[in-house]
Amino acid sequence: MVPSLAGTVVLGSMIGYCLGRSTGLTSRLLQGLLLIGLMLPFQMLLLPLSVILKTLGLQGWYLGLILFNIAFYVPFDGFVYARFMKTNPCELEEASALDGAGHLRTFVQVVVPLLRPTTASVLIFVGVWIWIWNDFFSPLVILDPGGGSTITTGIYRSIGQYKADFGAMFAFTLLAALPVLAFFFAMQDRFVAGPASGATKG
Repeated sequence: MVPSLAGTVVLGSMIGYCLGRSTGLTSRLLQGLLLIGLMLPFQMLLLPLSVILKTLGLQGWYLGLILFNIAFYVPFDGFVYARFMKTNPCELEEASALDGAGHLRTFVQVVVPLLRPTTASVLIFVGVWIWIWNDFFSPLVILDPGGGSTITTGIYRSIGQYKADFGAMFAFTLLAALPVLAFFFAMQDRFVAGPASGATKG
């Protein structure tokens, strides 16, 4: 889950920053593509996904699942970050540019701290509340039984046709629930913080 979240947050924030600070037809078209990516169901991508992963030799490997998660959830992250950047004033970025900072330095040192509440929301929704951590169908299709399991597929595979390993099932269920609760309580202050909370220190 951690590599998938890191990839989606990094790429999504960069895309959202570029789109949020861009105007014109190209920006609107790219945001439309992000919305199309949000509307595509996983079942529609199942056949081309399997062909691509088998061609690249990633079927049945965690790397294939990580790359799929990044590609599938970046549109959501990018759209959320873009909407935030549209409503966020750009005075701090202009001041950074006047001080001689380039685009990358401005993004890392000025924009990223401003994105902390939005990043907390993205981590909660994409990571542990709705999608990656609770995802069942994607790991079931991409990962082979001998190639590894996630929490959700582990619960599923502990239930056989004629018997069920209730000890393993309850252990997996506990492992699935505890990180979600711990992560939410750790991030809830950022989740409810104001958008400009990253603009000040202390």
